[in-house]
Amino acid sequence: MQEQQRRDYLQAMGIPVWIPRRELPFAAPSRLLSAEQAAAEARESQDNMALAARLHGQASAMAALDDLVPPRDSHHAASGPSSHPDASSRSGSADSGAPSLSVSPSEINVKSDSNAVNRSASQSSATDVAETVPVVDMTPPRFELHCVLTGPVLWMCDDQMALPSLRQFAARVAMAMKYPPETLSPVTFHWPFIDNPREDQSAPVARQALAAQWSFFQHHGARALVGFGEQAVTWAQPLCQQHHVVAESVMSVMSDASLKRQLWLSLRSWAFESPGE
Repeated sequence: MQEQQRRDYLQAMGIPVWIPRRELPFAAPSRLLSAEQAAAEARESQDNMALAARLHGQASAMAALDDLVPPRDSHHAASGPSSHPDASSRSGSADSGAPSLSVSPSEINVKSDSNAVNRSASQSSATDVAETVPVVDMTPPRFELHCVLTGPVLWMCDDQMALPSLRQFAARVAMAMKYPPETLSPVTFHWPFIDNPREDQSAPVARQALAAQWSFFQHHGARALVGFGEQAVTWAQPLCQQHHVVAESVMSVMSDASLKRQLWLSLRSWAFESPGE
């Protein structure tokens, strides 16, 4: 059995999968462990790049803020304004000859407006990215499928009360088609296996577990599938190419001549590897 298939089986049964985070002493080299280490290194590199980008953005913001604040003369700030008129006139003439370092309020407003526009643009882009990411429903589906195997045909229904009728109907059809009688005892597939919120039991995992169950029936000779009920239409139809799955119940098919004829035509059209399989 391949490692990925083993892990899928264990995860479908609700068994935690444990792997070492480093190579154990005297153990053979692990390809899975090297892939996990490479993925961890890639995630660490992405985190470092994101941190560097944030630090660079903060440094740029501080530099822009420094540009907005005008430098002050420490000598004039310490001495204060002079009360002598000549001194005031001299300072006024000196200030008129020197270039002005003050920043007008309009320039500050322009800078703040541009920063606000940049923030709103970044927020809108983040919102667009969040909207494009598909949302996966992790709610576990709940259903039951009751299975009966007669030779190459697997019979399935989604109602436990209809299981005795399904067994009788499958036995009569197997006798008419010269199939072997009931090969296995009835098998019930119910999902989820266990109610554990810490385990992934969503619809994709349920389909993997159901595919593994179909592989089990294939090992015992199943080559085609007949299903009754809405849950059978939803879950059992994609399992194999040779299938006849209807939303009606077993009793409805047994009492309707047209539905029985459609089932009979499907059974006659299926080709198996050899008689009796």
